[in-house]
Amino acid sequence: MLDNKASFPKRMPVGVYEKQICHKCEVSLGPGDGYIKIFLNSKPYTVKGEGVVGYVYNEYNLDLIEKFVLSLLWRSSISQHDCFNAVRLGDDFETKVKNYLIGKTERPSEVQYYFKKFDQCPGILMPIRLKVESLNTYLFNLGMWNIYIKVDSRPLIGVLEEFADHSHEIWVIHEEFRNSDSYKVMLNLANLNKKYFKTPYDS
Repeated sequence: MLDNKASFPKRMPVGVYEKQICHKCEVSLGPGDGYIKIFLNSKPYTVKGEGVVGYVYNEYNLDLIEKFVLSLLWRSSISQHDCFNAVRLGDDFETKVKNYLIGKTERPSEVQYYFKKFDQCPGILMPIRLKVESLNTYLFNLGMWNIYIKVDSRPLIGVLEEFADHSHEIWVIHEEFRNSDSYKVMLNLANLNKKYFKTPYDS
């Protein structure tokens, strides 16, 4: 779908694909790509207050999750595809993340991440750059899941720091899709593209 009336829509039936890295590197990152599917589909403990508040995951492979999250960030930054134009780390930081992915260094301290989960699967939006608590952050939407990746020399503080601490368990924030900014974006996209797509959301 497109975000303006002047552009002509292009269908991508097989998704977004481009050859970015060598076969050896692809194989080394593959376990993270494979494991994230298992993690996202695993059943957490549901925290309830006045409705669902969040989710807690106690069993997970943190190394593989972090490899996936940072490889997602890095591959988006080096991509030449229009879908990833918002993600640009710059040469120096791309090198930092790459060195972590190939095992040369520890995870860059500038990177922290946390998860949100919708109550339904609305589709997939392109990643965007935004400010969260004044910190540079990239938001990756993966259907029901949203990954917020902070890339900033300043650390997260308060409750977000706790959500980004995955050392003992992973806390995931619950969000009602129809109360989210993503719902507004999806609705606008659907209305702009009525000629080519059936509107999936009620206004």
